Amino acid sequence: MNAPPDTLPAATGTRASPAIDLNAEIAALRRTIRRGHRRWKRLVLLEAAGLAVAAPLAYLWLMFAFDAIIHFSVAGRWLASLVFFGGIVWQGLRLRRSWRQAHFTDDQVALAMERNTPGGLDNRIINSVQLAAEGSGLDTSLRAAVVRENYTRLRQIHVDQVARSRPALVRIGCAALAILAGIAFRVLQPAHFSAAATRILLPFAASDPAYRTRLRVAPGNVEIERGSDVELAITIEGEIPPRLLLITREEGIRMSEDIRVPPGASRVRHTLRDIRVSRTYAVRGGDFVSPFYTISVPVPTGIKRVRANFRYPGYTGLAPRSQDGTSGDLEAVVGTEVQLRVTADRPLEALSLLFRAATATNGAALARLPLERVAPDEFTGSLVFDASRRYQVEMVEKGRAPVVSRAYALTVVEDLPPDVHVLGLADGDVLAEDAVQSITLTARDDFGLAEVGLFGRLRQASDSPWEPLKTWPVAVGQADFSTDWVLAIAATGAAEGDVVELQPRGRDRHPQRLNDWSGGPVLALSIGGEDARLQIEYEKILAAEQGLDVIVRQSQECAEAVGKLARRLDAGVMGRLDDHDTLEALAREIKQLATEQAAMRSRAAMIALDMPESAGGMKVSVGLLADTELVRGVKAVESVPTREDPRQKLAALTESRLTLERAQRSFQEIHRNFVVFREGWELEHMVPFTQMVAARQAKLGEVSLRYAGLPAEALTPRVRQGCARRQDKAGQLTGLASTAFRRLAHRVETVGAPLATAYGEAATALLADPVKSGQAQAVARIRAADWPGAAAAQQAAAAGLEAIVGRLMQAQADVARALLAKLEELARDDVEAQAALKALQAGSGAQS
Repeated sequence: MNAPPDTLPAATGTRASPAIDLNAEIAALRRTIRRGHRRWKRLVLLEAAGLAVAAPLAYLWLMFAFDAIIHFSVAGRWLASLVFFGGIVWQGLRLRRSWRQAHFTDDQVALAMERNTPGGLDNRIINSVQLAAEGSGLDTSLRAAVVRENYTRLRQIHVDQVARSRPALVRIGCAALAILAGIAFRVLQPAHFSAAATRILLPFAASDPAYRTRLRVAPGNVEIERGSDVELAITIEGEIPPRLLLITREEGIRMSEDIRVPPGASRVRHTLRDIRVSRTYAVRGGDFVSPFYTISVPVPTGIKRVRANFRYPGYTGLAPRSQDGTSGDLEAVVGTEVQLRVTADRPLEALSLLFRAATATNGAALARLPLERVAPDEFTGSLVFDASRRYQVEMVEKGRAPVVSRAYALTVVEDLPPDVHVLGLADGDVLAEDAVQSITLTARDDFGLAEVGLFGRLRQASDSPWEPLKTWPVAVGQADFSTDWVLAIAATGAAEGDVVELQPRGRDRHPQRLNDWSGGPVLALSIGGEDARLQIEYEKILAAEQGLDVIVRQSQECAEAVGKLARRLDAGVMGRLDDHDTLEALAREIKQLATEQAAMRSRAAMIALDMPESAGGMKVSVGLLADTELVRGVKAVESVPTREDPRQKLAALTESRLTLERAQRSFQEIHRNFVVFREGWELEHMVPFTQMVAARQAKLGEVSLRYAGLPAEALTPRVRQGCARRQDKAGQLTGLASTAFRRLAHRVETVGAPLATAYGEAATALLADPVKSGQAQAVARIRAADWPGAAAAQQAAAAGLEAIVGRLMQAQADVARALLAKLEELARDDVEAQAALKALQAGSGAQS
């Protein structure tokens, strides 16, 4: 708002002299100018003062509000304070400059009044001021006339003020509003106002903001042992938030966790578990964030370096070596001595090694090995690798509890036995009895071989001794070995139908195994090939029949034993079943029964495995019985001790007995069917079987004649042993044929007397001269290295066998022709039957 305009005083009623009138008018004009000067100066100063008050206060209240909301840090408070006081200084300098600029001249005031008067004054005021000034150089009357005329004109109009008051009033109003805002802030929020004032005006003072919620966190800064727990006790003052936020920093990673606050609770507990490294933490609740506190975990004593010098056993041929690093894991061959030098990361009073078993992680140490202190932080000692173990390093620092390191591995590398193989043969190969096979023997050892060999034996029984066929010494320090060799099957002493087992073996230079051979994979070789097919099949048939007979008897005996035990248990003969001694006695008997049944089951499985494929369904049936009924019987009897109720024990025994009886009946039927199968096989194959024996006997005579022409030193005892075994085997086969023909003679009596007679004569002739005596003499001559005599006896036996075969074949042909003649007579009136008989006769003639 503008002030009312200035007015000039009215003219006097009488006309004065020009000099007097002029002076009065000039004085009135000057008074008006002075009033305008004072007013303008006052407005300028008020405007500067209003701005100097309003701007700093508005900024200060704004900073107070921000600090109450976001809580400035010390740096933020310092910056806000710096800006505030800097603004005050700047406003003071501006006020001082305005004061200096408020000294205006009359001409400046006059020009300002003319500018502010609407319509302008045509410079009348400035002209009057200038003409009124002394020394203007104008005539007095002219100066008076101009001044009077201007004065008269100025009286007729409203002269405006030198300056408007609105800007000054606006700034003064802003200053008043800022003051009122500060007063309202102080009245309405006294705590926030006081806290913010202290924090902004004294930025480096230890002053907290005003919070609605305040938290007191215990224990604050704390030092704990590694792995300990820390329980935080948080006391809430003011508003209680529904949850708290736990903020942690661990190894540069910031994490947070919510803590629920029970309704109305002013105290909350929270546990930090298993703290292993130092961390900082703070708690936020509502608008309050506690300071960050530190949980200090002292860094445990650690191992800085482990140096190990290894000295290996002499037989390995390995040079000493060193291992240097931060890990305590050590590995060496058994018997190695190692010198340890352990360096810690700080001085220690003592250092020991705590040994435990290789698989143990906790518990008492098995052994303690104190190391010798050679420096404040270095310790030395030695140990020998005798078994794989785990160990920890116990470090004792002055004034502190012992610290145990993590577990390290002390690994003993076993010096394994040699790895030996045969190349050129495979398990299950079939070779002729006089075959010569080229093979390659390879062996490898960890630290050096001593000797390599090839061993063999005949598969007659599992306990047959192994005999060396050939051995090769190996130079010291040589870890790999390979050689080619020619294997003569005759050198194994095997006969047709035998199974020869070969095994490569090796010895190393380990002190504890100097005389021990380590074996490789066993190779089973069948001798004879196709020529021995009938022999192998017939021997399997006889063995299976005998085994089935044994199984029938054993299953009956086992069933009777189980039934007997059940009756004793039911009658109470064994005593009270709640007595410890009675239960132990029962357990022993049950174990014996289970062992016998398990052995019987294994025998039945082996019978099924070795039974010839031509047995067909009987082979499958025996295998199924072994894997079902016999297994069920074993499980039933084994469950007796585990059953609490006596009736349940009797039920288990009864189940086992019934299972065994059922299996026994099945085995009996299979045995009867197998006897029929064996008789049919003998009727069909026994003449060719005898023909095979005759051919083999003749071949043995040829071999003896060939050996008779060789030097004596070329025929080693092993060759003689092999030939004698082959001849003895021929004699055994002759005996089997004789028994079979005797059974056949009895069986075919009702079919045809001529054939039965022929079979009976053959059975007798096979055990008479010259066959039986020739074979026995041949064995004796071979063992005596009388090869010509052996050849003569073998040829005589072969001739006898060939004669027997010829008579048998002739008898079969005669019977066949007789049967054909009878069929011809019966089919005389049947054209189709006659054609079939002609075809059969042609075949019979070809055979005969």
